[in-house]
Amino acid sequence: MDSHRNTFDIFKSKFKLSNLERLRYRVTLEEPWMESLIQMTPLSWGTTEERL
Repeated sequence: MDSHRNTFDIFKSKFKLSNLERLRYRVTLEEPWMESLIQMTPLSWGTTEERL
């Protein structure tokens, strides 16, 4: 959660937190879904095609 502290603090200042849960799970990702997943990831925004 530390890596997302700034985002968390912004939401905390705007919304009343009623519950906080850590969720973690594993899935087997099929090849056709990988491109969509990568495009949704903020770490991919603004990067080059080569890095993707």
